[in-house]
Amino acid sequence: MRFLAILATFALLLIGGCVYLVSQRPHFNGSSPTAIDVRLYDFSTGTNEYRASITNRAACSAILHEFSQARWVFGSEAVMGTFTFHYDTGKTDSVPFLHGFPSGYYSIIRPGGTYRMPIEHFRNVLRDGGFDVTNFPGD
Repeated sequence: MRFLAILATFALLLIGGCVYLVSQRPHFNGSSPTAIDVRLYDFSTGTNEYRASITNRAACSAILHEFSQARWVFGSEAVMGTFTFHYDTGKTDSVPFLHGFPSGYYSIIRPGGTYRMPIEHFRNVLRDGGFDVTNFPGD
């Protein structure tokens, strides 16, 4: 009987830990960025990179909102770029950007782990902000 109690306790702790990880969201230094610098690497040449800045505050807020809705995920692939969020306070968030796991997602790295977001939804938010998404690798 004692073995079953220990096993049940372990199962509850395992389930609680899984629920905790799945419910985690990334945190940022601000809520309304003034600009976002985007830097994407071109792995086919190893030397080229694409750089752009987004200064439309509404678009910056929409992109940050999308990032903040990302879900925790275990593992991802190599970094393919960086988003740097700039805030009125002078603080910044540098967010590495990766191909996601599983297929159909992008991932970002924040303190606390790696988080994923659907590719198409994120590309639409960027496109709505006037950003050229043709430079972003697809699925």
